[in-house]
Amino acid sequence: MPTGEIRVHRACWAIAITLTVVWFFTFDRFRPDYLVDEPGHLGNIYHFLEGKPGWPEHMTMLPGYHFAVAALWQLHPSLKLLTLARLVTTMTALLAFYGFGRAWMLIHGRPAGPAVLLLALLPILQPFTGLAYTDVPGLAFLLLAVASHLAGRRLIAMLLLGTAICLRQTNVIWAGFLCAAEFFRSGMTRADFFSRSRWLLLLLALSGLAVAVALLTAGRLTLGAHSDNDLRFNPANIHFAGMLVLVLGFPVWLAGAPAAWSRLVSSLRARPAVTAGALGLALATAAGLALTFSNPHPWNRDLFWDGCTFTLLRNWPLVWLDAHVALRVLSGLNCVLMATAIGITLSGQRRWRELGLALAVGALLPLSNGLVEPRYYIPGAAMVLLLVELSPATQRRLAAWWLLLCVVHAPFVAAGRSLW
Repeated sequence: MPTGEIRVHRACWAIAITLTVVWFFTFDRFRPDYLVDEPGHLGNIYHFLEGKPGWPEHMTMLPGYHFAVAALWQLHPSLKLLTLARLVTTMTALLAFYGFGRAWMLIHGRPAGPAVLLLALLPILQPFTGLAYTDVPGLAFLLLAVASHLAGRRLIAMLLLGTAICLRQTNVIWAGFLCAAEFFRSGMTRADFFSRSRWLLLLLALSGLAVAVALLTAGRLTLGAHSDNDLRFNPANIHFAGMLVLVLGFPVWLAGAPAAWSRLVSSLRARPAVTAGALGLALATAAGLALTFSNPHPWNRDLFWDGCTFTLLRNWPLVWLDAHVALRVLSGLNCVLMATAIGITLSGQRRWRELGLALAVGALLPLSNGLVEPRYYIPGAAMVLLLVELSPATQRRLAAWWLLLCVVHAPFVAAGRSLW
C-alpha cells in the first residue's frame, strides 16, 4: 500500500479515537449530572448494587450493561458511578471501531481507516459514545461478532453475538440477517450453509425459547413490569426515516441530483406512458403517507418539559408535521424520493443483496416500535456503512458533512440543551 494511503488510514483511526475520547472527557467535565435517559440506567445499576429483590420496574432490556458496570464498581475505582458507566460506554465504542474495521477489511480487502472515521462521525451515534446508554456497547459486540463470523471463528462469533443480545435483546435480529446473508451467498450449498450458519440457527432457537418462556411466565418481553415502549407500528417512523436519510445523505443526493434529473427527462422522452404512470404512483404513495401520518407517542409530542434543560431534536419535525398539512405532503414526497434514491444506489452496488437485507433488518426495530427514537437506526446504519462501497470523493463529502453536523450540535449536547 502506498505511503500516502497508510498515512490517511492511520490519521482516520487517530481522529476517530480522539473524537470518542474527547466526548467522554467533555461529558465528564461539563455534564457531571445525568442527561436524558441516563437516570434510568443508573437507577437500574443502583438497584443491583443495593441488592433489591426482583427486576427494576422500568427495565426494558436485558441487564448485561448494568451488571458489567455494577461488577466493575465492586472493584472500588476512584470514579463516580456515572463516570464509570460512561467510561464503559467509551471503551466499548473503541471496541466497536475495531470490530467494524476488522469486518470492513475482510469484506472489502483494504484498510478501513476512512470507513471507521465515517462510523465515528455518524451524527446519531457520536454523542452516545460517551453517555451511560446501552446502544454503543450492544453495537460493539454485534460488530465484533460479525468480524469473527467473517473470519470463520464461529464459536467466538456466537459468544460475542450472545453478549450483544444480553446488552440489547433486539440485536437478535442480526443473527437472522447473517443467516439470510449466508443463505443467499452465491454458490452456497445446503451443507455449506449449515456448516457456516449452525451457530446462528442455534442462537435463534435459544432466543426463541427465551421469548416463549418470558411470555408464558411473565406475559411480556421486558424484564421490568412498566414500559411505555410498546412494540407497535407508528407511521411517524416512516416520515422520520425519510428525513434522517435526507439529512445524513444530503451531499450524496445533491451531487447525484443532476444525473437523476437527466435520467428522468430521458425516460419521459423514451417511455412517456410508463414514466408518467410511475410518477403518478409515486405521487399517490406520497399522498397516502401524508394522509396517514400520526404522531401518537406522548414522548414525541412535546418540545420541552418542566424541570428539564434539554430538548430532543427528533420531536421538532414530528410536532411541525402534526400541525401543518403542507409539511406532511412534503414529507410524504421526501419519503418517496429517498426510497427511490436508495433503490438507485443499491442497483449500482456489488453487494446489493446484502445491503437490501441490512436495510430491511435495520428497519425492523424502528418500524415495530411505537416510539420515534434515532438510536434505533444506529445498528442498521452501521451495517450499511460496513457493506456499501463508496468512492473516495463520496467518503470525503460525507465525512465533511457529518463533521459539520456534529460540530454544530456538540455545544448544545455538552451544555445539556439538546440530544437526538
